[in-house]
Amino acid sequence: MNIAEDRVEIYTNTLQCARGQFPFTYLGMPLEIYKPSVEQCLPLVNRIAKRLAGISIFMTQAGKLLLVKSVMTSLSVFFMCCLDIHGTIKKQIIKYLRHYLWRGPDMEDKRPALVSWTTVCRPKDQGGLGVLDIFTHNKTLLMKNLHKFFNRHDIPWVNLIWETYYNDGKLPGDNMIGSFWWKSNLALIDQYKAIARCNVGDGVSAFFWDDLWSQAILKHQFPHLFSFVKNPQLNIQQVLQTEYLQDLFFLPLTTEAYEEFLQMEDICLAMRQSEHLNSLDTWSYIWGTEHYSSIKAYKVLIGHKQTPPHFNWIWQSSCQPKHKVFFWQLLHDRVNTRNLLRRKNFVLEDYNCAVGGCQQEETLHHLFWGCPFVQQCWDFICPTRAPNLSVLEAFQDLKDKIRYPFYMEIIILGAWAIWITRNNNLFENIEPSFQGWKFIFLEELKLLKYRMRKKHERQFTDWLDNLL
Repeated sequence: MNIAEDRVEIYTNTLQCARGQFPFTYLGMPLEIYKPSVEQCLPLVNRIAKRLAGISIFMTQAGKLLLVKSVMTSLSVFFMCCLDIHGTIKKQIIKYLRHYLWRGPDMEDKRPALVSWTTVCRPKDQGGLGVLDIFTHNKTLLMKNLHKFFNRHDIPWVNLIWETYYNDGKLPGDNMIGSFWWKSNLALIDQYKAIARCNVGDGVSAFFWDDLWSQAILKHQFPHLFSFVKNPQLNIQQVLQTEYLQDLFFLPLTTEAYEEFLQMEDICLAMRQSEHLNSLDTWSYIWGTEHYSSIKAYKVLIGHKQTPPHFNWIWQSSCQPKHKVFFWQLLHDRVNTRNLLRRKNFVLEDYNCAVGGCQQEETLHHLFWGCPFVQQCWDFICPTRAPNLSVLEAFQDLKDKIRYPFYMEIIILGAWAIWITRNNNLFENIEPSFQGWKFIFLEELKLLKYRMRKKHERQFTDWLDNLL
């Protein structure tokens, strides 16, 4: 690179090395002077697809979820730490992960996903499964480069960029300059600065008007004064080194702007007397430290969604993962009841309840709460439960009346036993009965004894012995 042709042969002969050319692969990463193309990133997609096809057929829904979260999404992390992966590649990875989670290894399977991928990628306490959203995750990993840049870490690439593009007092702003890699980082500046504030040292790395370094962003705090600014792109150091601050504005000022000017003058006077002017700026984050964390940034960027507390109760329980995922689907009304199959345009001979033999449509509420057979099962668990409630209200009522720290385990396994009883009737021709449900329920509880938390183990054993 940047070597005359006649000297290339001298170097290769002297160093006894081969002559290479772009693009090439280093540590699995395609290196090129331009942004890697979709074709160059396909090995990443193929590696994920190969792993999915090999083992998915042997795994439960909960096992697939664990593999997606712990292995498959991690395969792309190395790429995403270095590059803004092409959107086509991200979409293809998501397609494979979604297909594997809901359908299995057969890529020709066209069954619809039970739950939207957007919901799956929400945090667990917000009604999701906690799978990382690749688009947001890629951003938070790249934003670590901005953290190193604005804190002026003493590493070669940071020094090179400062000296090449920003050695005259300029800062990254609307103008996108540099290589494709640096431009992809610059595209994230607004999101980075939304979670960061500058702790002023020498004032080189922050805009005076646009960045948060005082109590508020000054262009918002002093809007009248800002309308008279000659150059809004000055950094803090340039403003503080200006002898007469009025030279920064178009004069004359309005009365409102002059009042704001006096306040700004007081801020600048206090900053000029700071003992940190000879040190570097540092940037801190809304989680309260100067340490950048991609996971904390991810939680901020993905936002917060208000959901019922029931979803959080699921993951705090000691049940097996398959039970937790089942109950999560139940709360989302994504268990394949006959009513759901009708909504998906599946043609069945009968859409009525498959458990109690009653002539009512098998909706989620009817199957898990309203059916006379199911009511008998819940009465065994909690005789004082309230009838005629919605599903969420019903489980809240059970929680309040069971009054054991392992209430959620009881509720989840009670619903699981109802589901198994229903499926045994449909697929094994085993007639539903209260004794059959009770047997399934108690067998699951006996297995749960080995997963129960130590502090609840004695109380759970006593309760189970009384139940038996």
